[in-house]
Amino acid sequence: MPDVKFFCHWSEYDIMQTQDVNLIQHTHEYKTELFEEWTLLAKCMAKYPDVFEHKSISADLFYKFYAQVCTRCFGWGLPSTAMIPMADNLNHSDVTVVQEIVHKYMHLIADRTSNYFTKTKYMNDYSLCFDEGMYISDDVKTKNV
Repeated sequence: MPDVKFFCHWSEYDIMQTQDVNLIQHTHEYKTELFEEWTLLAKCMAKYPDVFEHKSISADLFYKFYAQVCTRCFGWGLPSTAMIPMADNLNHSDVTVVQEIVHKYMHLIADRTSNYFTKTKYMNDYSLCFDEGMYISDDVKTKNV
């Protein structure tokens, strides 16, 4: 499973670059909460050295496992919760995914010399995104590409 690094563990410089006072405040609060959780667990683990070796008690390992649980836990707040590590495979595929953003202004000023880009077609037909009046008199509006 890929390692996850919580935003609150980014460098202070990177966090401050967001320039979002609320986000920065919540980030510091969350970091404090995580540290408190770690402290409680470390105290508990230290009481049972025959179960938990001293070298296995580390904040880095706790944060790593905590992140794995947080990113793979489904149903939080419902009557039941499940940790589903295989869910990583459900939202990824070996098929190339192309996402296109329709920017009406840029589409409407499309390069007329292009055989690929037209007013209503880039890679797909976006004519549904436009009012017909925007391109009705344009002879290249739906040129086959």
